[in-house]
Amino acid sequence: MLKFVKFILLTAWMVLIFTTSQIAFAPVSHVQAKTFYDYIFDKDVHLILYSVLSFLAASFFYHNQFKFKNIFFASIFTAFVYGIIDEYHQTFVVDREASIFDLAFDCLGALFGVGMYWLWSGVKNNFIQIKKYAQYLHRRSG
Repeated sequence: MLKFVKFILLTAWMVLIFTTSQIAFAPVSHVQAKTFYDYIFDKDVHLILYSVLSFLAASFFYHNQFKFKNIFFASIFTAFVYGIIDEYHQTFVVDREASIFDLAFDCLGALFGVGMYWLWSGVKNNFIQIKKYAQYLHRRSG
């Protein structure tokens, strides 16, 4: 059941990315150019969306008994391929364009997300080991 829930979460996040990439921004007039802040905000969104995507993918692959090395590559590959599909999809949206820089930030976000999953799973596993050790000590002293 947990595998199915993780699959649904991963799929729902992909749908969220797809639907948000369909949003066309108001056209920029010739007088008003995109500012540096607009550029940075756009890249931050890519980092966040694809960090969560790779985190969810890593969690899904972990529950399907992948080794961590395979989880790492499968999660990065999933985010990379989905980033390509998303950038291609944006070529069909009015006032949107595909960008290799967006894809690069998608991949950076994917690396960050897998790294966060690695840290989170390590902390979770350490907590479980500490809890088991505490239970062992409690049984032994009681």
